[in-house]
Amino acid sequence: MPTNTVQFLHRTLLFGLTLFTTSLSSQHALPLDISSRQAGCELPIVRSDVTYQRPYTFRKLSRPKALQYTVDYREDGHRMYGDTCHAWPAEAKAAFEYAVSIWSDVLQNDQSIDIQACYSPDMPTGTLGSANPQLFYVGPFLDDIVLLPQALAENLYGREFSDEDFPDIQVIVNKNYDFYYGTDANPPASKVDFVTLAVHELGHGLGFAGSARVDDGDQTNGIECEGVAGTGCVGFYDYLGNLPPRYYATAFDLFVDRVSDGAPLFGLANPGPEIYNTLLGGSGGLFFDESNHDDFYGGTENYQLYTPSTWRQGTSYSHFSDRSQALYYALTLGSAVHDVGKAREVMYNIGWPKAMASFAAALPVDLIAFDASTDGAVVTLHWQSATERDNDYFEVQVSHGTGEFRPLGRVPGAATTKVRQEYRFTDETPVTGVNHYRLRQVDYGGRETFSYVVSVRVEVETVEIGHPFPNPNGGGELFLDYRSRESGWVSARTLTATGRQFGSFRSVIRPGDNRLAFDLSGYPAGLYTLLLEDETGSVARRFVVR
Repeated sequence: MPTNTVQFLHRTLLFGLTLFTTSLSSQHALPLDISSRQAGCELPIVRSDVTYQRPYTFRKLSRPKALQYTVDYREDGHRMYGDTCHAWPAEAKAAFEYAVSIWSDVLQNDQSIDIQACYSPDMPTGTLGSANPQLFYVGPFLDDIVLLPQALAENLYGREFSDEDFPDIQVIVNKNYDFYYGTDANPPASKVDFVTLAVHELGHGLGFAGSARVDDGDQTNGIECEGVAGTGCVGFYDYLGNLPPRYYATAFDLFVDRVSDGAPLFGLANPGPEIYNTLLGGSGGLFFDESNHDDFYGGTENYQLYTPSTWRQGTSYSHFSDRSQALYYALTLGSAVHDVGKAREVMYNIGWPKAMASFAAALPVDLIAFDASTDGAVVTLHWQSATERDNDYFEVQVSHGTGEFRPLGRVPGAATTKVRQEYRFTDETPVTGVNHYRLRQVDYGGRETFSYVVSVRVEVETVEIGHPFPNPNGGGELFLDYRSRESGWVSARTLTATGRQFGSFRSVIRPGDNRLAFDLSGYPAGLYTLLLEDETGSVARRFVVR
């Protein structure tokens, strides 16, 4: 095909790419059916003592809006990736479309994004959902021929490529889970938040998708590079026209660097053992580096990717390692992350334009991380800011399930700076059970903004029994603190100095902190023993009545 000819390539011309070095209007695209080559995201479920409530804040006056999305709910009689599709519950549709509206509020798309969505009972146990973008070869793009998600290619070209056989995005959801369909980012601790799941999978369909994989020598599992165990590769190996065959990367791949030395992953010997080692977390693993290309966004941040020591197809690489992010590798029970977070910057870097009203005034503090960790009965909060403007201080606030937050402490801000800042705060007296934390940021003018909520569950490893008080006692109420990991019953008997039983009690115990009360009215003065018994054994405490 002559290199000066401009024409659109149809699906039948799979190897007819013409490479141009002129403007975008002269670029060409052709489709790649990725579904037969590599599985998309495989999203598992995890349990954690740390959960998040990160609602999405829509831009003022931007909702409701005419969305440039169409969703085809593939119901009874349809299949996706070989799995049977069932009818979607009305509340699941509403939650899915709420997730669509979030992405529509973040990204500017002038072409309709066509989504096929399947609600299936056939997905593997432990996998919540999966998604695949349809991919297109486009060149030149970021100084190469690359694979773009079809939805982005349509937006850049200003024309539609999708049809029923080649939708922009395919999403499949495991209907066997008990989902929370609310849009308030406040799911019960025992449920999976459906909006978080949908935001996550749509993010992959819009372009948060790499092509790296490792080779285990088993050519039957569909994820090999060249069939040589111990090697890794990036991209899809193809013949394009009269060009020599080679690996072609996705736009996402071109921003991925090795942590130890900043070497671009796609620049390493491909395939090869260096890529294999790095994909399994060697040399510090990998991060998404905004500074690799500045064609669209020109950012300077980098974000750690998930690279466990054991390769997990559909989970490793194309996810963040930060569990507070919507594109984290798993979903946590009781956690809701509706804000797309750092995935927003990933999309801007690969070519998506910001939604028009996203160019609003920046917040005083660009908070890029807020998380928590536990060490026994101590909770440590840590957060980072990318930039700060007139930042006076952070007030750490806590709530213990009442819905009301109270101040816990202050941490001075960094005034005005464009240098990344790191902060820590330790809560040495969290309650047993769930502790909810947030940051109240205050600038020099007294204006305030609030962070999202991070929730931490503090559990008791063993039963802890305090000492009775007030002791000595004047014959009123006697109290005793009792901390338990589980619910149950505790029995108590009071014995005189001679061993005679004087009274008995039985009390319900809930998980966490309990305060037992004993009525000592009518007790003669003297020394007594309080004998407590539960399923773990018995313990004695002494008290005096005066």
